[in-house]
Amino acid sequence: MDLYVKPNVGFMPDSYPPGYFVVLAMFGAVFGLDYGSARVVSCVAMGLSMLLVAREVYRQFRPVGFPIVWAVLAIGFMAAAFPISGGWFDLARNDSVVCAMVIGSAVLVYGQNEMSRRRFWAAALLMTFSMFVKQTAAFFVAWILLFELFRFPKRTLLLALTIAGLGLLAVGLLVLTSQGRYIYYTFTVFAHQQIHQDRYMAGLRAWLDFAPYLPMVPILAGALLWFNTLPLRSRFWCGMLATAFPASLLPYAKQGGFDNNLLPVALLVGPTALILVGSLLSHVPRRTATGKILMIGCASAAAFYLDARTFPTSKYAVTNDRWAAAGLLKKEYQKLGSNVLDFHHPFFAIRAGARIDQLHEMPWTDAWLADIPDLDLKPFLANANAEYVVTSSEEIPLTFDALADFYELDHAFPSDMLAPPVTGFPSWPRYLLRRRHVSETRSCLFDFEGADYDGWEKTGDAFTHPVGRWITERKTAIGIEGGGMASSAPTHDDGAMGVLTSPAFEIKHPRLSVLVGGADHAKLSVELVVEGRVTYSARGQDVDALARVIWNTEPYLGKTARLRITDADSDGHILVDSVCADQAPGPRP
Repeated sequence: MDLYVKPNVGFMPDSYPPGYFVVLAMFGAVFGLDYGSARVVSCVAMGLSMLLVAREVYRQFRPVGFPIVWAVLAIGFMAAAFPISGGWFDLARNDSVVCAMVIGSAVLVYGQNEMSRRRFWAAALLMTFSMFVKQTAAFFVAWILLFELFRFPKRTLLLALTIAGLGLLAVGLLVLTSQGRYIYYTFTVFAHQQIHQDRYMAGLRAWLDFAPYLPMVPILAGALLWFNTLPLRSRFWCGMLATAFPASLLPYAKQGGFDNNLLPVALLVGPTALILVGSLLSHVPRRTATGKILMIGCASAAAFYLDARTFPTSKYAVTNDRWAAAGLLKKEYQKLGSNVLDFHHPFFAIRAGARIDQLHEMPWTDAWLADIPDLDLKPFLANANAEYVVTSSEEIPLTFDALADFYELDHAFPSDMLAPPVTGFPSWPRYLLRRRHVSETRSCLFDFEGADYDGWEKTGDAFTHPVGRWITERKTAIGIEGGGMASSAPTHDDGAMGVLTSPAFEIKHPRLSVLVGGADHAKLSVELVVEGRVTYSARGQDVDALARVIWNTEPYLGKTARLRITDADSDGHILVDSVCADQAPGPRP
């Protein structure tokens, strides 16, 4: 199956090479493909990384003494990186897998005076495959080959040519089967994404906060090198750490970069520091008082650091409240039937019984951030014809713009159904959208399609003119009908306040409906005032999506009424659209 097809109705190719998906497919073919099996792959990969690095630390300290203690400390240093990575050790992502592959490649190649044919091909295949799991593995492959080139030039040159041949063969097949789109998605899309220069410093600050000893690593390495006492193993792993900086910072600094990209440096900095300590201690007689003091002091400092880096596991544990919320949310999905879409959690919808094609927004986000032209989700929504869409309100403008044409807010999920994720992207189901259905018995009294609020009375500075669907440069109001609506923040300034009162009208139909969105606050409301008395009031649900509120006006037939929209809150706004009378009594269609 070609993963890199032209974007079609709903499907957008991911901007990563296919290696990780191949790993998941192979593992899933045996154990079943699901989040659980994918997380097992990540856990195994992370465990393998820790064991391989601990093995290198063990070998470094074998002449020094107590190597098992230092190997365990190395595992502790790597485990301490869990929070700085955003808790992504065990997520269904490619980060843990690519770390295991580049570390495995390093162990396979380094220190082999004689390399068997089997080991040679294992190293070539693993290094090649790692670059098809995540593009940044190329930094590590380049360092490994460069380091070995000066020691074993003939063998390393042959290894490099083998890797290049395998890589070109794989790329050629992918380009051929995708009609050239593979290069576009996995390289061009990333190249077009904006780089935030301040993120470089943010990444460095995060590493320094995690490992305040980081500046001492190059200082100690430089001192040992100056006195010609830096062994090859130390040089190699210092290079691996140095290589991890561009491999981490480049994806972290791009728009959409996340904490998981900090993982390579966070994993390697502690063990590399320990390897350098081992190099230092190897030149001090361990049976002397100085040797013993240095050994105990370094080990105590490492233990003290790990104790200080202890983090509360409750932050990353699934509490009983979260389990209960997830259970209630699943029951809510099940009540909605099989016709439900969830752009951020499609597997959750499928598990709850959804039977329509799902779409995951992340590949579309990467394409949107890269300014790929002609992106449009509207054909997918028209084709899927889902009755319900679950949203987190964190979707990109491309998604909001598409949803605005088809859906309006039904309701916000109650607090006992909110289940924020333990790790990963901070998005969770919060609002339910319902497909808009046109009522033949509904007639609109006020649609806000003009350039001004003709006939309406205005006080204050909030309601200067109707606005379109784009309430900010990055967000569309879902549920708007037509091209205009009333907004108390027409210039995106929530500090404006005021009152907008409609012309008087006679109530001629048994019910009145109005679309309302914005903040959920008593000072932000739309009211039906019948002959001077407030009979109904509605407000938003803390989201810029409009829900249809229906009022029973049958008891007020023949009476004169006004609609009053109030913003008396300097920290929020209200959105109103499509004030309609309906001849049909009873529940809404």
